[in-house]
Amino acid sequence: MLYVKNGRIQSESCSFALPEDWYFFYYSGVEVRDGFEFSKELDSESVRLNVGIHDVIPKATLEAIATESEYVATSEIFPVTRGELKGKAMFYHSSSGRREYYEEHLELASGQILEVFLACDVTAETKGKIKDILDDPTVKTFLASIQAK
Repeated sequence: MLYVKNGRIQSESCSFALPEDWYFFYYSGVEVRDGFEFSKELDSESVRLNVGIHDVIPKATLEAIATESEYVATSEIFPVTRGELKGKAMFYHSSSGRREYYEEHLELASGQILEVFLACDVTAETKGKIKDILDDPTVKTFLASIQAK
């Protein structure tokens, strides 16, 4: 169950602020207990920011993504910290090169995994844009707002 308090989405083990001026979608299913998608156009690029709370490790672990033929890793898996939460992250793109991704998996005290997934479409002129999007003030503010509960 989720609730909103002080402008933050709260779960039993983490919370985060809603990104300002982004479209918001909620979904829930078998693999993802609570999932959110935020969507916005940044610098005329369509950007999706997905957040999902998993009861088990996601099927597509970062290690699996790095070895699947559908994706091409553009970085090693590296450690990431959001407040007290620790996890790992990586950059990758589709095999066609038309979509870039940043994904991180944070370990929650409850044993669940918080997955943060950022995706953008790519043109020849915007290759490598995903790293610039991580520097966007609204994205940085959102990522900095993730806290353990």
